[in-house]
Amino acid sequence: STAELDLAVLDINLGGERSFPVAEILRNRGVPFMFSTGYGRNGLPAELSDAPVLSKPFSPKELEETLSSALAVSQLAFKSSLS
Repeated sequence: STAELDLAVLDINLGGERSFPVAEILRNRGVPFMFSTGYGRNGLPAELSDAPVLSKPFSPKELEETLSSALAVSQLAFKSSLS
């Protein structure tokens, strides 16, 4: 079965495994995502450097702002794909 995703929050490093392949799949499917990480933006490869990043530790306000950013990035990408 397939599930619809509104947005994904990915940790860059989970038990030594990187989430970059998952991010690429989500991007190709048009699913908005963001990274939550202690590495900061410097931990991202160049091809994902435009993804929203929430640095740990974070506050509820920072979470809300980054979620909004991730959804806005997705909407812009969708609109440009229609052009």
